[in-house]
Amino acid sequence: FLSSSINYDNLANLLSTLSIYFFVKFVKKGINLKYLLLMLLSLCIGALTKSTVLPVALILVILSAVEIAKSKEDKGWEGAFAVNTNCNFCIFKSIFVRRQSS
Repeated sequence: FLSSSINYDNLANLLSTLSIYFFVKFVKKGINLKYLLLMLLSLCIGALTKSTVLPVALILVILSAVEIAKSKEDKGWEGAFAVNTNCNFCIFKSIFVRRQSS
């Protein structure tokens, strides 16, 4: 049973599920910046909670970059791509800093 002990697995599962939900909303709503930022926020918090969220973060960041590249002819999405790249860097940097301080 997953909830028989106190650990961070339940929070990591919740944040991973939320990030997948926000990614689906991001794609379905026509590349909405609000859902992109919510997805990245939940991925960042999930990566800080437990490092097992990182594979999901990597996959979702790559898929969202592909979706942004598909709609590149729309104006203003170069900034969203930069936000996506910077948040990806922050996710992995926070994990490496946390591991070095341990």
